[in-house]
Amino acid sequence: MSGVFLSYSRGDRALAEQIIRGLRALGVVVWWDEDMGGVDWQEELERQISELAGVVVLWTPNSAASKHVKDEARLGLETEKLVNAIEGVPKPPFPYDRVNGLPLDGWNGREPHRGWARLVETIEEKVVEAGGAKAGEFSGALARRERDVRLKQQAIATAQGLFQDAQAHDGEAADAAKAAGEALGRAEEQHQRVVEMRASPAIQRTAQQELDDARAAKDAADKAQRAAKAELSAASRALSHARTEFEALFSVSADMAVPPPPIVPPAKPPSAEPAARTVERATTIEANQPPRTEPAPIPSASTPPPMRPRAASRGRLLIAGAVLVVAAVGLFALTHRPVHAPAAAESSFVTPAESVAAPPVDPTAAAVQAASALAGAWAPQGLTCAKPVTLAVKDGALLMKVSGETSTTTIDPSPNAGEIDAHDSDGGKYNYKLDQNALSVVGPSGPIMKMTKCTG
Repeated sequence: MSGVFLSYSRGDRALAEQIIRGLRALGVVVWWDEDMGGVDWQEELERQISELAGVVVLWTPNSAASKHVKDEARLGLETEKLVNAIEGVPKPPFPYDRVNGLPLDGWNGREPHRGWARLVETIEEKVVEAGGAKAGEFSGALARRERDVRLKQQAIATAQGLFQDAQAHDGEAADAAKAAGEALGRAEEQHQRVVEMRASPAIQRTAQQELDDARAAKDAADKAQRAAKAELSAASRALSHARTEFEALFSVSADMAVPPPPIVPPAKPPSAEPAARTVERATTIEANQPPRTEPAPIPSASTPPPMRPRAASRGRLLIAGAVLVVAAVGLFALTHRPVHAPAAAESSFVTPAESVAAPPVDPTAAAVQAASALAGAWAPQGLTCAKPVTLAVKDGALLMKVSGETSTTTIDPSPNAGEIDAHDSDGGKYNYKLDQNALSVVGPSGPIMKMTKCTG
């Protein structure tokens, strides 16, 4: 089996996401607790530890004091599958320091980093030993990715230099056009005085010639200024294109897409009594564990093994009568992550009335109808329609497909005409603003991309 599990502290979730995104970009299959909703991930990890190639533990000042992280590290140490990554600490805590820690301090997920390279190489050794990859597969992918990053950075530097040259040319052309305009004004004044003085024909011819020359010089200066502005515009577009291609290597739309569905074991027919026991057991487990918020899903390089049961749909339950209440509670507990109770909770039992929340409000029909205008193929700014971004609307959600990966956001009503609001599973807000054939996408951290509708 080719997978590894990432153990981390909830306070280091951002770094954990960065690690998962980086590994999956290289083809490494990675799981973490957020991939196992609705079950006790530590119990599931212990059950599946023999199938994993490695347990990667992220040691930080937060995780070094975490009982849950230490429990997960213990499983890796006992099975000789432990891989230690450290950030902000000199080494893993005892007794896990038997395995050397690979430092990630200063790693930003973009620039080459020795500690990151060593982590990739170590994981590769574990996966190759388990028969899940070929030697050099992940380290080779890392080398190619770093090469692509360097090439894109060089392209940006070149485009930046050309843009600065074009700015200088534009400034020089503007100064020359201004000077030519002033010279033309003086020539026109001089010619007017000669005419008013009724000077000799020879003087009038000289004044007329100077006026003609000044006009020609002004026309030439204006033409040079237009050419400089066109050069500046082209350089600006080239710089924007280079930056877009660089950012595409770390695209949120591609990296944070919905992972492929796991292999789900055959489901047992639900019954009232097992369903009630499931709710009680799940709540007891979560009451003794620190709450973890639901993150945005991260793509997987390949279909993961049966690490967790997951419902085919998180749809709404229609309770027809009192007879179906208990069964609905059991189904809800199996298909949703249990509510994380505080550590100091007094009781580990949740009644059906507390477990079954009111069905979430669907986006209005008007919002979904408006979102249908986004369906189709779109070319990101500076790119062509050869590899477009595809948008589709299905079951009240907006699906965005980029490079074969699909991410999903739920459509929300928007107060502004021509704009579509949506949110992802982590609560991140997105705004899609449509202006004729141009679409701007803004995410939780600001503008993501601008796109143009592909036609034909």
